[in-house]
Parts: sequence; structure tokens; C-alpha cells
Amino acid sequence: MFSSATSNACVWKGKWMYEVLWKLLSVQQLGWATLSCPCTDHKGVGEADDSYAFDGKSFSKWNKDAEPYGQPWVVGDVIGCCINLDHDEILFYRNGVSHGVAFRGICQMGPGSGHYPAISLSQNDSPDQFEMEEDILATIRIS
Repeated sequence: MFSSATSNACVWKGKWMYEVLWKLLSVQQLGWATLSCPCTDHKGVGEADDSYAFDGKSFSKWNKDAEPYGQPWVVGDVIGCCINLDHDEILFYRNGVSHGVAFRGICQMGPGSGHYPAISLSQNDSPDQFEMEEDILATIRIS
């Protein structure tokens, strides 16, 4: 069971990054989603065509299906989520070290319908168990 959240600010061009400091070790899917992403209590970020995620527990990347990627996270890690819309790519970092390009050819969007920072947690987890940069995720929409 998942609880998911997205930012209320989206990006549709340029290069963007946000970071999260992890304070827990449960199901964690972190990445980018569009407004049409159907996040539910059984489907987290990355488990639909309209979202892309890095899962720190299973060290896999998700866009409908999972594939091995990166390294597992531990408490205290800082995870960077990068989107390069000039080259249609998504990359993830762990403690400042790149895991390389996770996704290429991501969908193109326009103003008001771009990619939103997004996260999914186990329903037993609380948003106060992680920290995000306040300026990019000032308001979170819970789904």
C-alpha cells in the first residue's frame, strides 16, 4: 500500500534537480510524474507510463516495469532527482554520485502540463521522515 505526493510546480523545459534526505528504510519511489499519472494506494510513482522513479529499497528504476539500477539507499543518504528536458533524460544521484541516465526519450510536455517532482512511500511512513528542498516542493498534492 502506497501514499504518493507530487509538487504543485512542474517543469517542461531546461534542466532541473531536487534532492531528498532519507530518514527511513521502507518502500520509497522517488522521481517525476505528470498530472495524468494514476498514483493509487496500489500503484506508486514509476508504475505507470506517465511517471519515472528510482526505488531505493529494491535499487531499481521504474517506468511501468522495474529494471535494475543504482544502489540501495541507507538512512542519511541524499538522493538527487534530475531531469534534462533539453535531452529528454532523467538521472538520479546518491550522495552526489551519478547512477547514470535512468531514462531516455521521456515524454515532451508544455507549460502547465509538465513533469512534477513526485514520491511514493509505504502507507506506514510519514512525510516528516524525509526532507525535501522547500523551494521546489513548497506545496505538495497528496493522492
